[in-house]
Amino acid sequence: PVPPTQVGCKGAYAMGASDFASALSTVKGQGFDETRLKTAKQIAGGNCLNASQVVEICKVFGFEESKLDFAKFAYDHCTEPNNYFKVNNVFGFSSSVDELTEYISTKQ
Repeated sequence: PVPPTQVGCKGAYAMGASDFASALSTVKGQGFDETRLKTAKQIAGGNCLNASQVVEICKVFGFEESKLDFAKFAYDHCTEPNNYFKVNNVFGFSSSVDELTEYISTKQ
């Protein structure tokens, strides 16, 4: 049985370290934030991520808007929504933290 802490992402486990490193490298290799965002969403949509992995991907984006867009998208693909507060640290503006918090509250 799946431990009770593994609640998000349909009870599945987060990507393994080597798969995630490869995925992160692919996102970093894209030339523009818009392309990075599409690639990151493709990865998150097909896999499960833990909160720390979401943070690592968010750090790749140059624009606050891209970070926020991905953070919202990735919430549904996170294995530990209870630890999603860790993602707040990637934002430069408190308004982004507020917007993410509000978004998550609509999902619970």
